Amino acid sequence: MIKNENVSKADRTRQQIIEAAAVVFNKKGYAGTSISDITKVTGLTKGSIYGNFRDKDDLALCAFHFNAERVTDVFRIGLKKRRSAIDTLMVIPQTFRLIFNDIVENGGCPILNTLLEADDTNKVLYLEAKKAIYKLNKIIMIAIENGKKNGEISPGVKAQAISHNVISLIEGASAMSKTMNDSNYFYDALDYVEQLIRSIQQSNVCVEHCV
Repeated sequence: MIKNENVSKADRTRQQIIEAAAVVFNKKGYAGTSISDITKVTGLTKGSIYGNFRDKDDLALCAFHFNAERVTDVFRIGLKKRRSAIDTLMVIPQTFRLIFNDIVENGGCPILNTLLEADDTNKVLYLEAKKAIYKLNKIIMIAIENGKKNGEISPGVKAQAISHNVISLIEGASAMSKTMNDSNYFYDALDYVEQLIRSIQQSNVCVEHCV
């Protein structure tokens, strides 16, 4: 929500529409959401919606970016406090623990939801969701490669394989928790991700810190 007093009423209205639409699109999907659904949750007319967005595609894209940024903003905060490669990697499961309840309440992971649905319904949204996954993949791989360079992570570790496993575990468990209405799928996966991250440390790193 824009709270800057210098922001115009029009900009505030536009942002309010995006925030309300973001929840609807994430819960009902792009194809399942109509402009009438948006007018119901915003209390605005179709004319007001189209006065702020070119069409449904434009609004859906803005809503996706809002949803994705809610996730990535928490990552950015955590990454600012990183002290090592392992600390950086641990930000991933730690962040998902923090936002899990919010994810469930708002219809599941917006990135995964969009990837699964938009592949067949909206190519632009699909590509944006892929970019979000690529960014997370890049964060993980860079952290691993940096850890290998400074001797913190075993040199034989395959950064891409670890990244793919971490992302698949988290996103898959998120979907299972949502569909099965059981958060244990998600939290058990996060426990395993944390174990996986610890397992790639150089064996002598622990020895040095424990002596």
